[in-house]
Amino acid sequence: IMQCKPTDNFAKLMQFQVDRARETYREAMLLLPTADKKSQKVGLIMAAIYYALLNEIDRDGAQNVLTYKIAIPSPRKKRIALKTWLFGFKP
Repeated sequence: IMQCKPTDNFAKLMQFQVDRARETYREAMLLLPTADKKSQKVGLIMAAIYYALLNEIDRDGAQNVLTYKIAIPSPRKKRIALKTWLFGFKP
């Protein structure tokens, strides 16, 4: 990790972390009472944006985080925010 060189072990670690993060998102949404979803819209928007980033990291090959920054462009963040505001967040 310190040498910023991906290895098979690092790739396995990153896949484990991506899978774990996805499961945590799913569990969090199941635990959030329906009545609280309206008052938590801003938090859900941020969750949707970070979930999209997680998917980008996974799609790009999670070990690439050692070599360059993976980001969501602002226009896409705005689309995610609007979609989440209108329809909610479902991981």
